[in-house]
Amino acid sequence: MLSLGADEDTFFRPAQIRKTAEAYNADYINMKNTSHAMMLDSHWQESADAINTWLKKSRYNTELNSMRDNKKAESISLFIAF
Repeated sequence: MLSLGADEDTFFRPAQIRKTAEAYNADYINMKNTSHAMMLDSHWQESADAINTWLKKSRYNTELNSMRDNKKAESISLFIAF
């Protein structure tokens, strides 16, 4: 699981997101110069790249490759909460 914080988020401060990550034993990334609606922010590409990099390094990448190789009709959901 990935918990993604934004240092300019005025709704949920990075410290709160970090505590959430710790509670769920999740990875944590804090995006610099980014607001709460990070996919609408002018730095959206950095956020998307961070998620993509995390996915490539995570166990989910291995699972996706395995599913593709076995042609299974399964999927992994990405949940983004605003």
